[in-house]
Amino acid sequence: MAQEPPVEPIVDKKANNVGKSLGNVPLHVFEKIVRRMDPHSIFEVSLISEPFLDKVTAFKYVAEYANWTVHPITKTLEIGMNNDIKLTFHIQHRPCRSNFDKLNANGKFGSISREEEKRDCVKYYFIRDYDQMGLFKEITEHVLSLFKVKKFRCYLYTDTALQELFMWNYTKTFFDFGVSVEETNAEQMTYLLENGKFTNLHLLTNVPNFNFPKQISTTNLAINNVKSLGVNNILDYGCPKIEVGEIEYGEFNTILKNWLAKENDSIESLNGTLRPPVSELFDGIKTRPTVFDIADYRLRVQVFNPENAVDIQRSTDGRIATIFVCERRFQIMTWHPKHFKYCSRSTKTRFGIIKN
Repeated sequence: MAQEPPVEPIVDKKANNVGKSLGNVPLHVFEKIVRRMDPHSIFEVSLISEPFLDKVTAFKYVAEYANWTVHPITKTLEIGMNNDIKLTFHIQHRPCRSNFDKLNANGKFGSISREEEKRDCVKYYFIRDYDQMGLFKEITEHVLSLFKVKKFRCYLYTDTALQELFMWNYTKTFFDFGVSVEETNAEQMTYLLENGKFTNLHLLTNVPNFNFPKQISTTNLAINNVKSLGVNNILDYGCPKIEVGEIEYGEFNTILKNWLAKENDSIESLNGTLRPPVSELFDGIKTRPTVFDIADYRLRVQVFNPENAVDIQRSTDGRIATIFVCERRFQIMTWHPKHFKYCSRSTKTRFGIIKN
């Protein structure tokens, strides 16, 4: 059988010479040159030129975001720039298609294949059928030594010890963080909620025997199992916007009664799905047809059914919540002083904010 011809490497001696040459220029000149290079060129030259790598880490190329995604058989790091340039690093079990380019990195990180969908989007594939997280950590360390990242995201789709995530070495502040596994133990979840700061936190997991009587540092919280976090605790987490999975009508009623007993809290919207049968939602709660106009809430509403919208008002601080129920979907929308800024003139007059 005839042997396949040797693969011509993408990074060759010429690139190595470029790296060495740039490594010898003054830092201010080096920085100007590197900022004109494509990000994928910076990565590829850094693999084979230590002088280049040492120098480029001194100032770092700015990246808009870094996304980590952890699946059972693949791990991915995506780096995005502000001009739609994107680098993606995949770790997988199986070799890539034979038509992918091979990258000569002097043995660093093992076998590397390269796919260039277009000039602005380059994908790298690393083959590892054992200790993928170890290789993922090494690649992340190398890549983030080259780029200064503004925004981080992390998505976990396999059982992972949250306390041991290497991502904590780079940030504790995430724009998005998602846990999508069947079950997470209480100790790991407690560590996540006590140490992380989030804009969007997605907890699509079951947490047996969990009790977290503290506030969660996130703007938006999505949970699929209310029982895991506790129906009686959900309004105590200090999250302005909450989305839940399916809940029973009794749990819905409990949430409303808990809200009526509070004052000056931060919840602005809570939406989700009701599990059949849907009945007695407002048992023991005084409601009235909403006094708000459609124009008042059209930018905030997610469950649109203005014909059946009702208001409830609590005696503790006078705050009003408008409740929307459409088939099985619901939304509890509360009215803070800032929301009246966008209300119609008639509504502002009705509440004495402006005079006729």
